[in-house]
Amino acid sequence: MCHRFLFTWTQLRSSSKNAWIKEQICTSCEVSEMSQGTLITSLGPIHCKVTINCAGLYGDIVDQLAGIDTFRIYPRKGQYCVFGKNASPLLNSIIFPVPTEKSKGIALFNSVYNNVMMGPTAQDSSELSRPASDSKVHWMLTQKAQWLIPDLATFLPVGHYVGVRPATQFKDYQIRTYPHKRWITVGGIRSTGVSGSLGIAQYVCERLQSDIGLEPERGATNHLLDMAWSFGEDKTSVTLNGYHYPILHPMVLYGQDSMTSKL
Repeated sequence: MCHRFLFTWTQLRSSSKNAWIKEQICTSCEVSEMSQGTLITSLGPIHCKVTINCAGLYGDIVDQLAGIDTFRIYPRKGQYCVFGKNASPLLNSIIFPVPTEKSKGIALFNSVYNNVMMGPTAQDSSELSRPASDSKVHWMLTQKAQWLIPDLATFLPVGHYVGVRPATQFKDYQIRTYPHKRWITVGGIRSTGVSGSLGIAQYVCERLQSDIGLEPERGATNHLLDMAWSFGEDKTSVTLNGYHYPILHPMVLYGQDSMTSKL
């Protein structure tokens, strides 16, 4: 069993735990105003050398707190159709269609857990939170997958799920610096958020130095902490260093499910 997808999550947990050693992480902390480098929040004022807005679907709203209005977030709904692992031998590579003006297209692929998956779609949505799945879209994805691989006609999907990505009126990332406000916007990061994260971080660090004149503090190098983890007995949770966390991403939940999709 491959746990690369979950490893991304445990790596973030390890990074955040590392940050707790020297820094402070605030959660359930709503920002209501920004004034002269100070964020007014529900947990009190936070004084910042620089503020980096990476609020995803709320990126344009957060920018407006700083008097910045350069892009709009247009939520784009992406729905997936999931087949069981027993269908995975039918597919040995990603099948990617010709890209469209709106998206790279709907792909057929094996997940890291060996579920065959079809998606995502690219449907404009007015909802910032995750919307419900559409049965008609699910049927379309099922038919499209079976058209690409005719042998899938003897398999039925075991599930489906929906996500929302922060599209804008532009095709490119919206990464901009505002030195006079000591503010950096990192917005419009869609499906490539994980794969592009290291490059984005490096670029933002360079902008911090060249545009704002803020040099990084170079102390002793800290390696990511090893974190012992295991799946719960019901396969819907993870135990990580003695703490229990529910698994929220459908891909992992389906990956831990033993359901098959053979007719």
